[in-house]
Amino acid sequence: MQAVWTARIRGACAMLRAAPYQPPPSAAEDAAEEGEAPADEWDNFLAVGQALAELSRQQEESGAEAARRQEAARQEAVRQEAARQAAARQEAARQAALRQAALRQKALRQAAGRSVNKHQEHPGDPDEPGAKRPALPGGTPME
Repeated sequence: MQAVWTARIRGACAMLRAAPYQPPPSAAEDAAEEGEAPADEWDNFLAVGQALAELSRQQEESGAEAARRQEAARQEAVRQEAARQAAARQEAARQAALRQAALRQKALRQAAGRSVNKHQEHPGDPDEPGAKRPALPGGTPME
């Protein structure tokens, strides 16, 4: 709505500047009787119209500046949200890698534990070179 009125005021000012003021004959007589020139009123009217047009232009500029600031703030918020999401994804990947490493370590410990237990229960194949043979009841190893 403001833009419509701004355009109307600007159009009226441009039209007034283009056409010089020619008061009707009765207005000139009235002005002569009152002692003031009708052109002074016209100049005042033009000045008011120009001031309104300038005010309107300034409002448009300030509105455009506010829109630019708002858009910049929106873009910054979008950028920050994207950075936050990227950090969250990175942290989730790091946590998943830590869980995987922990599971591998656990599996290795369990496998190593089974291996140790296996060797404790069965010290080795007696036919392997260097394998210890079970001792005889008298304390001497079997051959």
